[in-house]
Parts: sequence; C-alpha cells; structure tokens
Amino acid sequence: MKNKANKTQIPYRDSEFLLKVIHNFIKITSSAETFQEVFWAITKNFMESLQIEDCVVYEALPRQRKIIQRAAHGAKNPNGEVIQNLLTLDYGVGIAGWVAENQKTVCSPNNLLDERYIVDDAPRLSEISVPIQFNGELFGVIDSENSAENFYTEQHVQLFELIAELAATLLVRIRQKEELSDLKSELERLLEKERKALGEAIETVSEKVIEIQNQEEKKVLLIREVHHRVNNNLQILTSLINIYLNENEEIDKEILFEIQQKIQTLSAIHLILLKSVENNKESLQDYLLDLIASIRYMNQRNYLLINAQTWVPSFSMNTLIPLGMLINELIAFSLKQFWTIGESVELNISLASNKNNGFFLEISSLNPVNKEQLILATIPTLIEAFIHQLGGEIMPLVETSSMNSNLLWKVLLNEID
Repeated sequence: MKNKANKTQIPYRDSEFLLKVIHNFIKITSSAETFQEVFWAITKNFMESLQIEDCVVYEALPRQRKIIQRAAHGAKNPNGEVIQNLLTLDYGVGIAGWVAENQKTVCSPNNLLDERYIVDDAPRLSEISVPIQFNGELFGVIDSENSAENFYTEQHVQLFELIAELAATLLVRIRQKEELSDLKSELERLLEKERKALGEAIETVSEKVIEIQNQEEKKVLLIREVHHRVNNNLQILTSLINIYLNENEEIDKEILFEIQQKIQTLSAIHLILLKSVENNKESLQDYLLDLIASIRYMNQRNYLLINAQTWVPSFSMNTLIPLGMLINELIAFSLKQFWTIGESVELNISLASNKNNGFFLEISSLNPVNKEQLILATIPTLIEAFIHQLGGEIMPLVETSSMNSNLLWKVLLNEID
C-alpha cells in the first residue's frame, strides 16, 4: 500500500501562520547583499519554518548551462552552511535540470514513474521543482523532495512559486547593486586615470609654456641687444670715416669703396646675428660660415675660397661683432697687400681655445706669399682697434705644420663679457 501524506498535519494550511512565515522571510532577506544570503534564507528560514522534509536551492550558471547546489535544508545540510555531496546538473538532466532548461514548474507525485528523476543523497517518492526567474532570465531552481508519495499539493506549488518570485526580485536588486558598484569602481578608475592623464598633460603644457616664455624672453632680450649693438656700431662707422679722413687728405673712389664694404660687413654681421636669434641657433661654426659667405659676396674682385674650422662652441654677442669685423678686416687687408685683383685665393680660418681661457685666431693661405711682404706689412689702425677691443695681441709668425699652408695672421684674443 502506498504511503500517503496526512495533509491535515501541514502547519501552513493556516493562513495566518503562512503570512507570518512569508513576512519573516521578506524581513530577513530585505538586507541581503549576496545571492548566497537569499538562497540560505529560502532553505533555513522559510522551508525549516514550514517543516519541509528536504529542500535544495540551485544557482543557475547560464554560460556553462549548468545548475549547482548553493543552499540546503534537511539531510544534505547537517550543520551550518554546509552541503554534503554537492551536486551539479546540466540543463535538462534530472527534474531540476529539466526545470532549468524549460523554466516551468514540475510537481511529481511519484518519482518512480518519472523518467527524469535522478537520486541525489537518497531516493524519495515525490518532488517539486520551481524556477527562480525574472523576465525570462533564470537565476536558479528551488527543489524539494519528500519520502511520501503524492505529498505536494497545488498549495505547495503556489507557495513555492511565490517564494521563487520574491527571491528573483531580491536577486535582481542585488545584481543591479553589484553592477552599479562595479560601474562606480570602473568610473572611479577611469576618472582617476583621466585625472592623472590630465594632470600630466597640464604639467607638460605648463612646462612647454614656461619653455616658450623663456625662449621668447630670451629672444626679446637678444633682439634688444642686437639693436643696442647696431646703435653702438653706427658710432663705429662714424669713427671709421673720421679715421679715413684723418689718414687721407683726398677721398677717392677706392676709399669710398672700402668704407662702403665695411658698412656692408657690419650690416651683414647684424643680419647673421638676427637670423641666429630667430632660429634659436648660437653655433660659432654656423656664424663663421654665414660670415664667410658674406665676405665672399662683398669681395668680388678676387675669387675667394675660404675654409673655416673652430673648436670653440660659442661666443657672447659682445665678442661676435668685433670678431666678425676683425676677420673681415684681416682678409680685406691681406687681399690688398698680397694679391692682385682677379687672382684666385684660398684661405683657411681657425679658432681654438688656449690654456688661459682665451682663444687663437689664425688665418693662413694655400697661395704663395712673399714673406718679406708679411714682415714689412704695416697693420692698419682699424685692425689694431678691433684686436684691442677683444683684449688681444698679434703673435709672431712661425712656420705652420702644413707644408702647403702659409700662416698670415695669428692673433691671441679674449672673449668679452
């Protein structure tokens, strides 16, 4: 004879008792923060209050299409929050697996007649399995078995589905809260990353702005200095003319040509300096190359090939202007003194530091030079003036180490502060 449950002994047929149990479940789960808290509330607080013989709550793993036991009441839960022989089912396997796949409630009056039934910890005759789902999304399955045949009634079905609906609502809220928390953390991380990037960008821009401001201030100061030097050197032009007037009673075209050449040289030097300021270049080698190009252009009476080499990186503007004028005067005097108009001339210019923080200026020629002319040459007053301005002196001429070069000038000079 089949064992049937005595339904008159079911305590939750009393509506007042049932409402009290449901209210208690809602109160307990209202502060739940995790899925596990909700699952255990179903088994230990609700099912235990209803004196259900056995109950297991599965959590759905949609990506793996599996369900796994997360909470239990009855023989599978001897103490605490421990599940013995924890079971995992594929969707479609067992009654609980079939519910997970189809999201429909199953109430089996006799498991021996249900081919879907599989034994968990022990064989039982009846089973009810209800999906925990919200808007078609499965969160889990509530599954309860009883040793009595035909134990679960329509009231059980309604009660289990009500608990599943309440649980699904709680689980959606918990997940939304977790997603909001994750989103907040991600936003904070991105915000911190952007804040850091913005800080670095602001710092970089600030450094660039300061650098540009410094360059602009430096350029303005240098341009002012150049203009100041132009005014000073206009006075030099006046002095040049006075020198020529004192040394020559009659002014001829040749003298006017020399004056014009010196004015052009001074103008070219200032243009070179202005170009170096605009291009932020202060290389002495570049200055010499530009100066040589200007000298070759203004001395078209001879075909000039001039080479320049320096081991000094740079000079102050106070030094560059008189140095440029001195080089021009030495070359102009050498051409007039040692070679005839139309003759090709190749010159070498070198600048090197000496041991006493000064520097040597040497001008040599690859063309033959009459040594007696070198010895007898009278140095013009203007050359002496520029040498004096640079705090230097003309050194005695000696043979150079090169067999093919003739040393014309060797001048010891000092940089002007």
